[in-house]
Amino acid sequence: MNIAYLSNSNLRSTYSPSYRAKLLSLEPRIGESPMQADFGNAIMDIDTYVDLGDEGLEMVESTPELLEDSIQTINRTLDYLREKEQREDTKGATPRNPQRKTKKSSQRQQVKAQDPQPPKTLMGDYPEEIKIMRRFLQLVNKEIYTEEECEKLLKALQKRITDRKIRKTSKWRKDIEYIQHALLKLLEAEDSTLSRNRVARISQTVGEFNRADAIQLLKAFISLLGTPDKIRVIRLMERYRRYDLSSTKLAKELHEAYRIMGDYTEGKIARIAPTGSLSLRGVHGLGAVEGNDGVVSSTMLPHLQFDTLRLESRFEDLLGRPSKPFKLLIHGAPGSGKTTLALKLASSLARHNRLRVLIVSIEEGVGYLAKKRIEALRLQSENLYLSATLPDDLSPYDAVVVDSVTALGKSPAELRDLYAYYPDLSWVLISQNRKDGRARGSLEFEHDVDTTIKCENLLATAVKNRFGGRETMRIL
Repeated sequence: MNIAYLSNSNLRSTYSPSYRAKLLSLEPRIGESPMQADFGNAIMDIDTYVDLGDEGLEMVESTPELLEDSIQTINRTLDYLREKEQREDTKGATPRNPQRKTKKSSQRQQVKAQDPQPPKTLMGDYPEEIKIMRRFLQLVNKEIYTEEECEKLLKALQKRITDRKIRKTSKWRKDIEYIQHALLKLLEAEDSTLSRNRVARISQTVGEFNRADAIQLLKAFISLLGTPDKIRVIRLMERYRRYDLSSTKLAKELHEAYRIMGDYTEGKIARIAPTGSLSLRGVHGLGAVEGNDGVVSSTMLPHLQFDTLRLESRFEDLLGRPSKPFKLLIHGAPGSGKTTLALKLASSLARHNRLRVLIVSIEEGVGYLAKKRIEALRLQSENLYLSATLPDDLSPYDAVVVDSVTALGKSPAELRDLYAYYPDLSWVLISQNRKDGRARGSLEFEHDVDTTIKCENLLATAVKNRFGGRETMRIL
């Protein structure tokens, strides 16, 4: 077999039509190994750049990593076929030590005939805290875990702390402290019970990193909207191919983006525009929240559709069309109708928008008064839930109504931490009034919300509203 190895430097001179034809003729000899499919995909990747002529080849020579994986796949395949030929040529010869020869031959075969590396999952370069959290989740999700496994993870955690890779100032300090405490308890056999809420929060934190990586890929696609240079599109397609696009909840959107880019490079469409599931996602849908950069080009905005709520006409006149997630503050004097307004809004979100809404009734609790109010206003809904306290885990819900934020006893800074921890959650906060008619507490409560509603004499008026509603609404 006289086919030369490939490299970026000799791709221009070596990869001729006859060379490509010889490579393709080798596919049947690979057999039914998964290597055959990767071998064919590698040839297609190289063809993409070669078809662009000198411009494509210059791009490969200036940026070697573009085809690094594809060239390595072809060269591994050539190694495998060469060794296979040698084994066939020497078949029948009696080795001096048959048992030893067979073992070495088997080892060489395993090394040379390895399947190409699978695509990477959408993880990126995780912070050390997230790596520890992932290992902890893998451990506790097992039905049975040994003392040795717990000790190994604890030592890994303590080493990272000693090496100052994990610091006291870490934003995940409480989660790391819990993991350390839990591992010590498991080793000392004091208690094997773990906090389900804490484990769920750690799981959510780890899951967001996987999602954030996918968001970056989608943002890169959005930056191509219009009629970009095909070289840019091909580069991004190459980046997409390095990942397992199915390893995230945004798999459908990623596959749709890849399909659109492929149609554009093949001339099937004249411009790149979001279609299908991508057209349903706006800036918030692509993770423009705290923790991501949230930067959006002005040229992207005409192509984006925002996820807004369709409210009943009376609420739309008052609130406008809020986008998810939103933050709303309702304040008023006792008996002004603020709690009734909040309950009616919660019921509307649960019924008409199918949101899972939690009402945290700190002042009245979940008892006879709550039952009487819900029945009198006919607000029953399978998506409406009540609690007398704020639960540790809010992830099952889409919106939370707090009655009241005064009784909750959290500062604006503490509420901002909750907003950041649950970036997709909408909030409706009820506040008591001060003597001057403003909402009780710091003005930061009002600054941090999108809309402020003042209730007076069973009338609700938007004092501040980013969503456009201005009309006064009669509560009862």
